[in-house]
Amino acid sequence: MYNVFFKHKTRILGRLIKYLTAINSIILCFSHGVAFGQIKDDIQNVMIKTVPKEKVVVHINDKLLLAGETFYYKVFCLLEQTSELSSISKIAYVELVGENNTILFNQKLKLVDGMASGDYFIPSDVETGNYKLIAYTKWTINGPRNPFFVKDIYVVNPYVLTPDSVNNTSENNNPAKIQINKTGHTQSGTTHDVKVQLETDFGVYKPRSKVSLKLINMLGASMYGNYTLSVRKTDSLEIKTDSNIEIKEIVKTDSTFYLPELRGEIISGYVVSKDHDSVIPNKIVALSIAGKNYIYKNVLTNKFGEFYFHLEENYAKSECVLQILDSDRAAYKIVLNDTSFKYYDVLKFQNVQLNSSIHDWVQNQSIYNQIENAYSTSKLDSIMSPDFTKPFYSKPSITYVLDDYKRFPTTRETFVEVVEGAFIRKHKGLDKLGVRRNNTSTFNPFDDRETLVLLDGLLIQDSEYVLNYNPYKIESVSLLKEIYFYGPSIFKGIIDIRTKRGDFNVPSGVDDVSRLNLTIPKERRIYYQPNYNDDVEKLKRIPDYRSQLLWKPDIALKSESKSIEFYTSDLEGVFEVLFEGYTLNGVYVNSKRYFKVKSEQTK
Repeated sequence: MYNVFFKHKTRILGRLIKYLTAINSIILCFSHGVAFGQIKDDIQNVMIKTVPKEKVVVHINDKLLLAGETFYYKVFCLLEQTSELSSISKIAYVELVGENNTILFNQKLKLVDGMASGDYFIPSDVETGNYKLIAYTKWTINGPRNPFFVKDIYVVNPYVLTPDSVNNTSENNNPAKIQINKTGHTQSGTTHDVKVQLETDFGVYKPRSKVSLKLINMLGASMYGNYTLSVRKTDSLEIKTDSNIEIKEIVKTDSTFYLPELRGEIISGYVVSKDHDSVIPNKIVALSIAGKNYIYKNVLTNKFGEFYFHLEENYAKSECVLQILDSDRAAYKIVLNDTSFKYYDVLKFQNVQLNSSIHDWVQNQSIYNQIENAYSTSKLDSIMSPDFTKPFYSKPSITYVLDDYKRFPTTRETFVEVVEGAFIRKHKGLDKLGVRRNNTSTFNPFDDRETLVLLDGLLIQDSEYVLNYNPYKIESVSLLKEIYFYGPSIFKGIIDIRTKRGDFNVPSGVDDVSRLNLTIPKERRIYYQPNYNDDVEKLKRIPDYRSQLLWKPDIALKSESKSIEFYTSDLEGVFEVLFEGYTLNGVYVNSKRYFKVKSEQTK
């Protein structure tokens, strides 16, 4: 098994080396502020020719959903030429969009080995209609053809079944309709793909019974890969369209060139003068995401006034604060680049008509969903906590936990009486915080540098914010009592102040800061699964009307077989087992099997 993975890695190593050199050069340009301008045409062409193209594919649990249900999806970021998993982009973007640019959700996901998964609970105020699931990376958006993935999703809202919501008219008055009807046939129990066979221990199960599913790899190592497994109730529904609304080809219309997010999310912009809008080179721009696990970075603008930040770290707060680290910062302003999706206008929607034959299904399913949601607190998913990085300066010289000392009524007194090694001095008529170096007997050419002052990770250039802050809200003060080199900056030490709640914010009236609301990357989850063998007493009074019996987006097939267990719910009917994904060689695999759930009382 390991030899197969090794051979696979060796085979693609040569291809990786060809573009890693170019990638590293690009990263070094950003890191050292080398002029990159508007990403000159010749450099763009080199990147486009050298770095492999990507494509994004999304697998979903169902394309027809009711308000009150949870939509599950899995993102595969693949090399366009081979369909092998891509290691280029580290961030994927997924949106569910309705007519008139109505965005149901906009999620950001961290790609791990080219994969990520997410979910979305469809609220009760969503209109019945045709929606588009779109997904992309910043690198795919540069593609001249089909820069993003798109798939039709249909939502039925059983709580707002009005003529307007069912037969809404599209903006372009498209007369075509989507009809959702009830059919009389059900699926069989056969497996539809011989590459990976799906075997269940029985063909018919009782409610709340254990299902033992076996994935049988028929072709050995060639089927090793990454897959998604979905088990969902089939409802004998069909979706008919009067015309083909699939977008055959999308031509790139956005002239912006987007850098591949090789290490993490990119935040970029430029610095200009407030007086004449000319770009300002060689200015240090600082980025802060405040909190208990804060992020602080700084970079130097290049000769075109541009800056680039790479956010590799996990963050738990959405507000990002950018500042120019300069005594004359009030003379400049930060302009952030617009990286929003630019292709909403090419999306075409159709009217949705619900046939009366689905009335009973909609009514029953909505009741089941309401019951499930009423007991949702008993069926919580497990959220996988992200790993947060330690402070960028690693280890402080000393930390003062203020509750260990006598408390003083002002922060100014606290620094004078408690925080030894820090001092307050006058500079141009203003009070400034500073740090004394450990070894003051030796000369250091950087002793005239400013001390970096952080409050919950936010850069503080006006010490009055700290000195006038409520000291009883401060948990600790850490000092780094050495000259510190960080990016383009040289600091005479660091004062790192942490509040008890990690909630300090720069006052809204401050002019020399720029704020950016980031979308926090979607957290990874382990989805709820009942265990009716071990928890039978605990669960017997809790109704179970799950239509989605299982959603496992992270199946790694590395052997000749794999066993998976799950439990049926109280719902009876036919359930579909869908196994799909990609082999390590980029081959798409899709296998299906069906089984029934039937109580003893049902004839």
